[in-house]
Amino acid sequence: MTDIDPGVDDGPVAARSANTVRIAAGVVAVVIAVFVVLLATRDTAQNGPNFDIVGAASPPVVGIGYDDTTFDLDQVLIDNRSLPAEEQTWVVVNFFASWCAPCEAEHPDLIRFDTEGVVRPDGTACSTELVGVTFGDTAANVEAFFDDRGGDWPVLVGDTNGMVVDFGVTSAPETVIVAPNGVVWQKITGQTSYDQLVEMIPC
Repeated sequence: MTDIDPGVDDGPVAARSANTVRIAAGVVAVVIAVFVVLLATRDTAQNGPNFDIVGAASPPVVGIGYDDTTFDLDQVLIDNRSLPAEEQTWVVVNFFASWCAPCEAEHPDLIRFDTEGVVRPDGTACSTELVGVTFGDTAANVEAFFDDRGGDWPVLVGDTNGMVVDFGVTSAPETVIVAPNGVVWQKITGQTSYDQLVEMIPC
């Protein structure tokens, strides 16, 4: 009886199996590489909080206030295009909550800013507009807060989570200054003041 070598016909099969493994490994490597590239280049304003927003185009700020006033940042920016540079409006977006102690502390300064705007020592002034965006709050609470403490700028209520995420806001208060061309000029984390806002708006 002749002994049969079980490995005699395995050469081509083994080669095909090794090639299949190499191809599968290559496909997996390509998929992983593509995934990493997508994560690195994705648009953070659409996929998660944008913590490095200064210098970028402002996300939309649009909605209805607790007192049924409306605000649309895009409309302000459109209006700016037809105005001389010195008349264009800077927009200050204040993320606010009625339960927030620093929000209460900065409120008188915001009232002053909304009333006086930015006036330089030489008497020159620039156009500014203040808008609030609620952070985890209700229209009823916001209305009660403003009834008690004053202030009449629009404070957007309802579903504001998209704006909170787009601006990378993690808590209230935070304040964003948008230049007349729509670029985010500054972002203030925590309580702000009238003097700080005036200093940061270079009009």
